[in-house]
Amino acid sequence: ILYASGGADFAQAARAAARALVINPDFVEARNNLGNALMGQDAVEDAAECYELCVANNPDFADAWSNLGAARTRLGDGEGALEAYVRALRIEETPDRLLAVGVAFLAVGQFEPAARCFAQILELDGRNLDAWNNLAVALKSLGRLAEAEAVQRDAVALAPDDAEVRFNLALLLLQQGKWREGWAEYEHRWGMAEFRALDRGFAQPRWDGAAFPGQTLLITAEQGFGDAIQFSRFIALAAERGGRVVVECRPELRRLLATAPGCAEAVALGDALPPFDLHVPMMSLPRVLGLELVTLPAPSSYLGVPDGTADFAIGFVETARHKAEKERGRARFGKYRNPFTDDEDVRGIDRTVANTTPVWHAGRLLMAKEDGRPYRVNPRTLETIGSHDFDGALKSE
Repeated sequence: ILYASGGADFAQAARAAARALVINPDFVEARNNLGNALMGQDAVEDAAECYELCVANNPDFADAWSNLGAARTRLGDGEGALEAYVRALRIEETPDRLLAVGVAFLAVGQFEPAARCFAQILELDGRNLDAWNNLAVALKSLGRLAEAEAVQRDAVALAPDDAEVRFNLALLLLQQGKWREGWAEYEHRWGMAEFRALDRGFAQPRWDGAAFPGQTLLITAEQGFGDAIQFSRFIALAAERGGRVVVECRPELRRLLATAPGCAEAVALGDALPPFDLHVPMMSLPRVLGLELVTLPAPSSYLGVPDGTADFAIGFVETARHKAEKERGRARFGKYRNPFTDDEDVRGIDRTVANTTPVWHAGRLLMAKEDGRPYRVNPRTLETIGSHDFDGALKSE
C-alpha cells in the first residue's frame, strides 16, 4: 500500500488503499492507510469512520486506535479522543502513546492524570521535551505555579535555544510577578514564527533604555489593541530619558495613543514613518526601563479623549455563541479554548466571540478573534450581519 506523507499525493494513496479493500474488505491495515490518506486531505470525518471500522474488526489494532484519537481530536470530541488513546496505550505502551493520553487529559481539563502521564514519561526518558513542556502546563493549570516554573526550567536546561520553551518560562515568571527575569525571557518571543513576522527589521539600533537626548525614539505597538492600550502607560517613562518619542500603532488607536503623556507623534501602521534614531517594541518597555512589579507606575490616567470629545456606540457581536447564551440567560460555554467543558447542548456551536480585532476589509467591517471565522458588522449601526467566509474563499470553520 502506498502511504502518503511528507507532501506525497494523498489522493493517490487513498486510491491505492481503496483498491486493496476491493480485493479484501477485511484488510484492516489498508483501511487504516485509507484513513491516514483521508486525514491528509482534511476529510477527517471519513477518516474517523475508517479507523472505527478498523478497531471494530480488530480491537487490538493499537495504531488504528491512536489514529482514531487524532481524528476525534480534530473533530472536537475530546472525551472520544481520550477513550481511543487510552485503548491504544493499553494494547501497547509507548512514550508517544502515553504523551497522547496526557495531552488528551489536558484537553478535557483533567490536569492531575495528565500530570501523572507526563511524569511517567520523564521517568522513562528524562530528555523528552514534550513531556517537560506539557507537565509544566498541567501544573500551571492546577495552580501549582512554583512547581510549573521548576519543571519549565528543566525544559530550558534541556533545550536552551528553543524559543517556545523560553517563552513559556517567561509567562510563568510574569504570572508570579517575577518581572525582571520574566521580561528578559519574554524577549525570546522573537525566535517564534508568529512573532518573527512582527519584527520590523529596522536598520536603526534597538533602544536599550539608555538616555537619548536630542534623538528620536520610535515605539512600535507590535501586538493587539489591549496590549497597546495597557502598555502605553510606559511611553511617558521612556520620554523622560531623552528627546522625542514617536509611537506607531494600528490606525484605529492612533488618535487615542497620541494623547499619552510623552508621545510627540502617533503614526498609523502602514503610514510613512518620520526619521528616527532608535526603536523599541512596546512590549519590551518594561524590560528596558528596568521595571519591577513594585515600581509599576500607577497614574490616575495615562490616556485622554482625543480633541476633548468622543463619539461611541456599544453593542455585542451577535455570534452563535452570544445568541445561545442570551437564549438561556446564562453562560453555557466553559473554560477558555476548552470546548470539552461546554454544556452538552452547545457542542458543535461556533465558540468564537469575535470581539478582539476589528478589521476593515474590502469595504466591510469585520469583527474577529483568532479562534474562528470573523463576523461582518454594519459600521454605522454596529448591527451584526453574520458570519463571514470571504465569499466562499474561507473553507475552515
